[in-house]
Amino acid sequence: MKAFMCGLGLLIFSSGVSQEEGRSPTYPFDVSLGGQLAVVENDLFARISDPVSPAAELVAGVDPDTIFVNIFPCDDEGNLAQEDQANAKVIMVPNVNRVTLDQTMDKSVLKDGWYLMNVVLRSLGTSRVVFQVVTTSKETG
Repeated sequence: MKAFMCGLGLLIFSSGVSQEEGRSPTYPFDVSLGGQLAVVENDLFARISDPVSPAAELVAGVDPDTIFVNIFPCDDEGNLAQEDQANAKVIMVPNVNRVTLDQTMDKSVLKDGWYLMNVVLRSLGTSRVVFQVVTTSKETG
């Protein structure tokens, strides 16, 4: 995981993306999910504090751009199992700053559990966020 993060950091800085001073390289722009702003927890990712629904709205705190989102199953500490790295759910939508988690390219719905997502904007880099999906959360009633 550390090698991957180092590679990600090199990709962000070598791609000409400007890093806002004082921001984590793994969270260069704000992301909210289900109405909750992600909060930087450590050098690896930010976290959404309360569980969200499988159709929660993801909002990137930027002007509309093409949003690429890769979502991986993980544990509650953001650790990916080797076999889960090939099981990413992918969302790609042009010219927006908001999508819902159920807009995956394979039309699948996230199951209950923990996830790590990379929200990628060409002009700003990648914000990494850990969150939990629960279908019985207060969002789904």
